[in-house]
Amino acid sequence: MTTKQVVVTGAAQGLGRAVVEVLVERGWTVWATDSRGDELESSKAQHTAVMDVTVPASVTSVFNAVHAAGGVDAVINNAGIFPLRSWDEHDPALMQRVYEVNVVGALLCAQAAARSMIERGAGGSVLNVVSLAFYKGHATGIAYAASKGGLIGLTRSLAKALGSHNIRVNALAPGLMATGGVQDLIAQGDLPEDRLREDDPDRQLPGITDPAGVAAAIAMLLSDDAREITGQVLPVDGGSYFA
Repeated sequence: MTTKQVVVTGAAQGLGRAVVEVLVERGWTVWATDSRGDELESSKAQHTAVMDVTVPASVTSVFNAVHAAGGVDAVINNAGIFPLRSWDEHDPALMQRVYEVNVVGALLCAQAAARSMIERGAGGSVLNVVSLAFYKGHATGIAYAASKGGLIGLTRSLAKALGSHNIRVNALAPGLMATGGVQDLIAQGDLPEDRLREDDPDRQLPGITDPAGVAAAIAMLLSDDAREITGQVLPVDGGSYFA
């Protein structure tokens, strides 16, 4: 029996790496992609590929390879950048770069995945990783929060555009996790260390958001158990935000 194939972007570290591990454990054939190829060497994915989500030729090349190997069943748009700057340092170049990666890159991957799914006629799933920053606001992450709002709009629009092909499109908004990227921001002084404290008064559940737990929720949204879910945004954050 051929296993289903999923492409994970931004898979070199953090949540992307956790998603790869969970999906491999659950029987998926995973294509782990990232612009940092050297960091993919230790990935548990069956396939790895260097891919820049902002370069159409790079995206097309990877998705063509997946299609030739049996077809794309799902894509997880996890690649993203989150530069933190004061409100008056958010210039057009920064805004454009964040949108290029976080929104346009997700669109390019969703389009490539959908073409494969439609050609095979078997449906599939697109999962976009967004952020609670869109709902809560982020004083120093203006570009990031705005881009995630755009990605939510993209999610809902693609859900309407692709539903007739039995392609589900959803988004997931994780809580703040102790990933390498977040730890780097704390070390640089761009993020307060107490944001990761285990007694966060905003959370309803004890502890902090765990990448493996978020990855498990992503696996659920890709599964047949979620076959009636599309166009939705699921917060996975221990109850710090009620949608």
